[in-house]
Amino acid sequence: MTTLSQVILFILERRNGSTDRELSEAIYGNDRGHQQINQECRLLERRGQLLRAKSGGNLIGNFRQMPKAAQKRPILHLVQ
Repeated sequence: MTTLSQVILFILERRNGSTDRELSEAIYGNDRGHQQINQECRLLERRGQLLRAKSGGNLIGNFRQMPKAAQKRPILHLVQ
């Protein structure tokens, strides 16, 4: 079973910097789960898996923290 945290991290791999509202819309299709997303993102931040920072205006963006080993890998991988 996939957890909400896993879904959030999966989305942020593709759309890093998404706000709680954008994550809510991507997961639920509306703003229904905005508070639940906010709580889960705060939990991920405490675990060191997520960085929450102000983006444009007063919005808070969620940025996936990459493990140190992953940061040293080349950005572009060739597929054989």
